[in-house]
Amino acid sequence: MSLKGRVFDLASNEAIPFANVVVYGDDSGGERRMRREGFRLENVPPGLVRLEVSSIGYQTLVTCRVSV
Repeated sequence: MSLKGRVFDLASNEAIPFANVVVYGDDSGGERRMRREGFRLENVPPGLVRLEVSSIGYQTLVTCRVSV
């Protein structure tokens, strides 16, 4: 399965280009593509997953569970 989306700054609501998004706790390195307009994760296991989001200048965030 794949998962795509965009990352935004909570205070300014501005998009954060090239933010790093990975499935939390997944050591496989999975396929991911970060772009100016968003991200796309490939080969995400179906079910509930947590995402880890990081970018220079921001605190790393681990999301609540996301349904894939």
